[in-house]
Amino acid sequence: MKQKLTIVAIMLVAVLCGCEHQAVRYAEMVEMHAESITLPDVPADSVLRFAAKFRQFITQHPDAQNDPLYPLIQRNIEGTAFSLRLKIDPEWDGEDEYKPN
Repeated sequence: MKQKLTIVAIMLVAVLCGCEHQAVRYAEMVEMHAESITLPDVPADSVLRFAAKFRQFITQHPDAQNDPLYPLIQRNIEGTAFSLRLKIDPEWDGEDEYKPN
């Protein structure tokens, strides 16, 4: 009987310790994930603003990096930023100088 009680106590401690490491879910992360999905359809400056907002949130709430949505949002930002670098302007004539209108 003591062995069974000891095993149950050990399992209970293991379960309780495991609960501490479960992912934290912020409502803001759900909203940011929904917004990050739309990043490929918005202008580059909007992507940069969103990335700054996301980085600021993570700085203020470091445990949000444990949220299961964190890597998905990060991947959406990185994927969009990468595709922005690959877009080529077909109207560009090769000049590097800025000419105000």
